[in-house]
Amino acid sequence: IRVAEDNNCDVTPMLIPLSNDNNANFFNLKNHFVPGKSGHKFGNRIENKKSFGISSYKLDDLVLSKTIPMPNYIKIDVDGHEKRALEGMKEVLQNDKLISILVEFSYSEELDYYEKEFKKYNLKLIAGPTGNNRNYIFSKKINI
Repeated sequence: IRVAEDNNCDVTPMLIPLSNDNNANFFNLKNHFVPGKSGHKFGNRIENKKSFGISSYKLDDLVLSKTIPMPNYIKIDVDGHEKRALEGMKEVLQNDKLISILVEFSYSEELDYYEKEFKKYNLKLIAGPTGNNRNYIFSKKINI
């Protein structure tokens, strides 16, 4: 949020888990928090973890119901649930207002899957990981 404020960006952070369905489940906190390596899990309750009941939603439904506005930029960092989150945003991915999406995923072998999937929505890979991150940026506009 600080970066957005410093750059005079209009950002509305929302604490809503995204998924391929609208569902209630548990957000299980990892016992030790390490910035950049959280490893928290959303799903069934895990014993010996701090767990909070929370609802997940399809991004398409949140936008269609006007609960949130159509995003121009999306960042997905969901520790293994990337494909489920993407399944719930097919309408958003098609929308011309979406400029780019950043997806963090763990295995470089998955890149082929994401390139093929995003090609359906005219999103092309414009940046890959640098340093220790695993962030890939796909954009509808080459020069953003």
